[in-house]
Amino acid sequence: MKEKLFSSFFALFTITVSAQTNFDLGFNKGFSEGYCYGKPIGCISPMVPIAPLPTVGESSALYKDGYNRGFVLGKSRAEKTNEGTASNDRQRYRAEKVEHLQKPIYQPSSSLLDLQIANALQIRNMKPQIVQLMEDGKLQEAYNLTNHGLSRAPEDGEFIVLKGQILRKAKQYQDALVWFRKCARMRCMEGINYAIDATIKEMNENSTSSE
Repeated sequence: MKEKLFSSFFALFTITVSAQTNFDLGFNKGFSEGYCYGKPIGCISPMVPIAPLPTVGESSALYKDGYNRGFVLGKSRAEKTNEGTASNDRQRYRAEKVEHLQKPIYQPSSSLLDLQIANALQIRNMKPQIVQLMEDGKLQEAYNLTNHGLSRAPEDGEFIVLKGQILRKAKQYQDALVWFRKCARMRCMEGINYAIDATIKEMNENSTSSE
């Protein structure tokens, strides 16, 4: 039962990733980079829209076709957002000029909330990418992306488990146990004790075979 619970966590991300074509993956990447094109470091793109169907001359199997389409759409979205911001700024200035004699009232900006939402969405989208990299055997890239996720969400239980799983696959069992046990202390996932027991078993078997 515990094994099924632990496996279902990774199966959830695997299903999400496998449903995407190369065109979809390219579109997601292109949209984010198109939106942030020409903007300073630290730009965070909004939630990526659902990838459109390939048109004539495009293929669902080609990453670059999706990337090019996403880049154009993302850049266009950024330009429209900038135009809307400039228009809002002009209207706000006129309103403030008329009401400058009134006592100023503090109104919290929604920009911080928008930034937090965008950050949360980016963090969520990292996880299926990490699972895909693990399945492709690109453990170093998966490890780097997981560390990036943890730098933005240090107490995220899913990132903690993913890091432990990457280290386990790399046969760095002691380090893997550190992260699995951290998850156990946080109670971040049911079935984590199975992962700990399985890692210890693999570590012992690997030690025995090398003697």
